[in-house]
Amino acid sequence: FKLVEACGYYAVERADSLSNRHGTDDLTRLANALQRFEGRVSSLGQPAESVTTYRRNIQKRGALRAALDAKRADGWIGFAKACKDAGPDAAYVVRELVTDKISTLVRGR
Repeated sequence: FKLVEACGYYAVERADSLSNRHGTDDLTRLANALQRFEGRVSSLGQPAESVTTYRRNIQKRGALRAALDAKRADGWIGFAKACKDAGPDAAYVVRELVTDKISTLVRGR
């Protein structure tokens, strides 16, 4: 993490970082904890927008991981089912997959 005056901190993602080794279940647990924290902050009358934004980001990343896990386990049918289960995060999941696939094609792999 790096401290940034305007927002407090930001995470730097690296291939060898601890956050990169978190699994789908870890992201789900983090999103659930953030949702509880968000409720607590709101109940105290404090602004919770930054917590909400961070929680939504974690939820979207969790949905992507879940869809990729399903694809790995059950192929494209599993991926499609996971996208259906992702609800409002399905568009993010598909966009990230398409972006990754196009990026791979452009790099020539």
